Amino acid sequence: MPITAPAAPQKRSPRTNTITPQAAPLSPKARERKEGLQGWAQIAAIGCLAKGWYADAGTISIHAPAICDETARIADKEEKLAKGLDWLTMTGPYAALFAAALPMGLQFLVNHNKMEAPPGVEGVMPKEAIEARVRADLAKMQAEALKIQKEAEKELAEVQASMNGHGETG
Repeated sequence: MPITAPAAPQKRSPRTNTITPQAAPLSPKARERKEGLQGWAQIAAIGCLAKGWYADAGTISIHAPAICDETARIADKEEKLAKGLDWLTMTGPYAALFAAALPMGLQFLVNHNKMEAPPGVEGVMPKEAIEARVRADLAKMQAEALKIQKEAEKELAEVQASMNGHGETG
């Protein structure tokens, strides 16, 4: 048998998805499941940011959307997976509440020197920054109160002057 050179591999178009070349659109239930999964993925990413695991947070944000889509698609055909995802979706409002409350909890930890302010977590800032913000707000409120007081004192003086000038004859 003669020895011949192997045939050159056929060129593939760049970035072709061979697993799901044309993904079917998500059913309404699958979209709901996907959104529930994405909410949990966001919580996981925030947790990673809080711990300083930036590569993990980035990995979740890059890869979770496709995983959530495919998992939701599979659940349309797999009853056991569907039940689990439906439970997660049912807890979705609680996940949203947890995600909304998480930055406040992290801020308290930062304020009491239990952790550094994690970059990338919206609403969480260094203790000094939040203190400066509150002090500035209080100073504005105090300045506004003084302005109102001075205007009221001026009005009072004008009313008293008009009463003294017109109300009595000397």
